[in-house]
Amino acid sequence: AKTLSDGGTLIYAWCIIFTIIIFALQILSSGRKLLLGVFIGQVIGILLLTGIVLSDYAQMRTARHLVAFIPDTAIVATIGDYQTSAVFYLGSEIKKIVDDEVSAKSDVWAQKDIVPKQNMADFLKSTEKLDQVYLIVHEYSSKKFQQMDIAKEYYPVAASEKVVLYKKRVINKK
Repeated sequence: AKTLSDGGTLIYAWCIIFTIIIFALQILSSGRKLLLGVFIGQVIGILLLTGIVLSDYAQMRTARHLVAFIPDTAIVATIGDYQTSAVFYLGSEIKKIVDDEVSAKSDVWAQKDIVPKQNMADFLKSTEKLDQVYLIVHEYSSKKFQQMDIAKEYYPVAASEKVVLYKKRVINKK
């Protein structure tokens, strides 16, 4: 995963603290106490928003923890919302399973959509003899997925607030 190193985070934090101190000193020297109060309130609000609220929201929307359950050699597809964070953390292509009528669509927006797609029949055919096959199913597509015949061949491995990771059942080969 690509993150700031501890040294980079420390430098970033010191730059923010230094900027706040300089700005506060300038306000204090001008005698504008009300402006200083508004500024400090804004800084505290932004820090709370980014540190608590947005970080929780980001964790809710990311598929980073799901990728830990997927081997490097696995085939992964998604049904419903396309999880770009899963593509980022997995480092390989994830295809979106689409209905035949949707994949045949050729309007202007469909041409701009660069998400790799595959219809269900082709996906089933290409993965029928493979064991390491995973599906990422978004919550609003869960009901649709459970009604599909393919759902019997998969079991849940991990879940987050918005998505469930399913793995294909391994059939004993004699």
